[in-house]
Amino acid sequence: MLGCAPDRDAETAAVDGALIGGERADVGEFPSTVVVAYEYPFPDGTTMRFPLCTAAKVGPRHLLIAAHCMLAADEFSNTIGLSWVVQPGARILITNRPEVDFATTELTPVTVAEAHVFPEFLAACEQDPMTCNRVGGVSDGMPDVGVIVVEEELAGIPTARVDLRPVLVGEPLAIQGYGCRDSIHTQETYAQIELKHARTFAMPADGAAYRDVFRSLTPAQYREQIAPSIVMTPGPVVAEDQGGLCPGDSGGPLYRRQGRNDVVVGVNASYGFIIDETGQDIVPVPLTNWHTRLDALSRYRVSNWLIERGARVTFSPLLDLHLDVAQCADGFEARYVGLGGLYCVDPRTGLVDARMITLDMLAGCWERAAAAGEGGQRCYEPLWDEAEYLALRGDGFCAIGATFDVRLGACVNGLFTGAGVSDDVRAACAELGTPCESPDEPMTTIHRALTTAPVRPIIECVRRQRDGSYVASFGYESEARRAVHIVPGADNTFGAVVDRGQVADFFPGRVRNAFSVRFGASESASWTLTSPDGTVATATASASSPRCR
Repeated sequence: MLGCAPDRDAETAAVDGALIGGERADVGEFPSTVVVAYEYPFPDGTTMRFPLCTAAKVGPRHLLIAAHCMLAADEFSNTIGLSWVVQPGARILITNRPEVDFATTELTPVTVAEAHVFPEFLAACEQDPMTCNRVGGVSDGMPDVGVIVVEEELAGIPTARVDLRPVLVGEPLAIQGYGCRDSIHTQETYAQIELKHARTFAMPADGAAYRDVFRSLTPAQYREQIAPSIVMTPGPVVAEDQGGLCPGDSGGPLYRRQGRNDVVVGVNASYGFIIDETGQDIVPVPLTNWHTRLDALSRYRVSNWLIERGARVTFSPLLDLHLDVAQCADGFEARYVGLGGLYCVDPRTGLVDARMITLDMLAGCWERAAAAGEGGQRCYEPLWDEAEYLALRGDGFCAIGATFDVRLGACVNGLFTGAGVSDDVRAACAELGTPCESPDEPMTTIHRALTTAPVRPIIECVRRQRDGSYVASFGYESEARRAVHIVPGADNTFGAVVDRGQVADFFPGRVRNAFSVRFGASESASWTLTSPDGTVATATASASSPRCR
């Protein structure tokens, strides 16, 4: 199973289109994302355009892309190096239009000046060139990232910035690409492609433990070997509304959903899969999506390498951090260990609620049972001995093997909550119509419940200026329990002028005087928001609106 770049052999390649699931991007919604294409010369002298990969502009002449998009292996010499498509002097074609018809769409031709592959990734591939970037292969978990520098200025395409702040579990993100749209097995045409995106979030790196058919790694191995280089997001196998990487999406940027969709935190690199019901083949949509980390704390300091090659960088603030007091189920009382570590005990028996164990604790229980010559049945009991539970749990805020989710405000284990959730979170799930208090409920439901609610624009007042024009002050009210990101575009617009400096990050409750907009005496300013739950609301300011005091 190869990674998510299309085959560059025009005779055999036939998979491309758009991200599995998700929504079609609006014009200008992700303006720094581009498709990189090339012209393939046939023996009869004719040429045809083909997409190579998705990329992002991160400097005046700099394209951030996956390393495996740039490499080609030679089966005769068993070596690997830069593909002819990206050799210095080669011509490539790019555009940031969300819909591309290769027969009619005007693409911008540029000349490759430099092509850089992250050295540790290339070194891993050189060990076994023919299986480079094979899922579970030699380069698995290595920083799959590269930079193409072109000779021409990329005018008209805004420059995104690489974010040096690490991604935390639970942070809202946007996954996207110009790749295939149904499954990795679907035969699609190269003639038309489109940019699709999906709302997602960072999940724990060990969320795929024991499920990913190509990787026989324990949860601890995922955290130690994969997490330092990879941001992991859930695929359609986890929840149908999640996006899934597909051939052609490789190299695409993973954006932090904050501000103007111009902060890149990862590069589409690989994916994980499960076996189908027959036990003979994979389910051809991803269990998990893998994105190369770019932050200052990533393995091999990828950020430093990118800075040295001219990438623009930033360090974004953390806008949405929560700490909800976890609660025990009925009949249990809360006890604490270390710095706020919660566990729940049945006061009648002194036994611990085992719904709060992690996969690591379960493995530890089995090891203890085996050492004692026992069968390990006690490890699956609903109640655990308190002394054994504490010995296996550790004294951290989260149990060993669990991770703190910044949006949920609680500890999670793999794809699931690892502790009782608060009444506030349970209420959000109830309003969505899906209970979330079960420890078997996927995190995707809880994240969706916390942000699926109306966000309504409000006109606060207007102020007349000396030149006869007016300035309107707008606020909003959000019923969501967590911050909601609605980027300026079709869902956050002032009509013909889409971006008038309006906010993109909406916090819970009533927020006054969030921003101001100037308009003429005979004009009006109408702000329309489409919330994640589909609610559409408009607030219009005019000369007759209430005056500011």
